[in-house]
Amino acid sequence: MYSLLLAIGYMGLFAWLVEKRENFWLWKWIEKTGRVPLSCYLFQNLLCSAIFYGWG
Repeated sequence: MYSLLLAIGYMGLFAWLVEKRENFWLWKWIEKTGRVPLSCYLFQNLLCSAIFYGWG
């Protein structure tokens, strides 16, 4: 029960911070680190699809 309340509280705190401080340096850093895993994930899926499904 407490973990649910903490999760909702953390989400609210994060949303409040984003709303109040739009140009905070941390947001740009989080954005950059989020792009790399997404790119790697997409490349891995395309590569494995080409190798294992035979359409490549």
